[in-house]
Amino acid sequence: MDSRKAFFKNLDLSQVKAGQRLFGAFNNLCTILKQPTLQFTPTQVNDEAAFILELHEFLKSHKLKLDLKQLTDKIKNFKEIKVEDKQKETKSHSEIHKKLQTNFLNNQKIVGESTEIDKVFSRAAEVPDPSTIRTPSTLKTASKMLQSFFDKHKETMKEPNEKFEMDENYLYLQTRLRACRYDFQVQKIVDKTLAKILLINVQAAILAKDRKEFFTVIDECTKICQQQEVGNIQKLRFFKVAWHMGEGSIDISGITADDTEILQLIKKVVNNETPDLSNYDRYQKTLCKRIKLPF
Repeated sequence: MDSRKAFFKNLDLSQVKAGQRLFGAFNNLCTILKQPTLQFTPTQVNDEAAFILELHEFLKSHKLKLDLKQLTDKIKNFKEIKVEDKQKETKSHSEIHKKLQTNFLNNQKIVGESTEIDKVFSRAAEVPDPSTIRTPSTLKTASKMLQSFFDKHKETMKEPNEKFEMDENYLYLQTRLRACRYDFQVQKIVDKTLAKILLINVQAAILAKDRKEFFTVIDECTKICQQQEVGNIQKLRFFKVAWHMGEGSIDISGITADDTEILQLIKKVVNNETPDLSNYDRYQKTLCKRIKLPF
């Protein structure tokens, strides 16, 4: 039994989230102590003080000299580093977003005039010309066209080949989805049509295994779909967690006790058990098949 499986052995679903955080601290401690093979099985993890006491007794039983204060500091310091990293990441994202806004969105009111349905994305370096930006009704028509195209080709949409070349139908779709997102962004429009565009974007990126595109849109898609009551929000959160797990990590930010499907998946994977795919949709199955066991 490996250290991860031993750690989660006695934890139930309600303890997985807290357990994942404390397992990271325990794993970090093992690295510091140069004891990578230690296998610790806590009885509960929701009470951090009790967890530290239990871990302290465990270390003493293995003749590892670390007093209670040192142990507490190391557990808490590990947490503080994680929080600091998250704050840096958030700040960096905010700064980038602010720079993008400063370009033309803050003080400009763009009203689209174009009625051309098909449009390919091209990066703008100046204030967009309204005659090139589509009206809301045109964007709605474009979204229906793109949904129809996706429905027609999604069954044959492939992951990148050995030369890392993307599926042609996916690339056709991706450039047009980006163009739609851009036209919505410059007009500051948030509606159900945008939510549907983002949802197609996420689903297509999963099938084509386009990591960059997926993580560009998944958070915005989840937020706007929730606001506009479009799609299944828990499935969108599932997609993000499952993608991370396919890369060998677990991101539980934003997960709640109501996300039972996600918690069950995490429980299965950390115990190196194959998830039951019978009740999953195609996108969930695609992501779960990329998770390599042992985790």
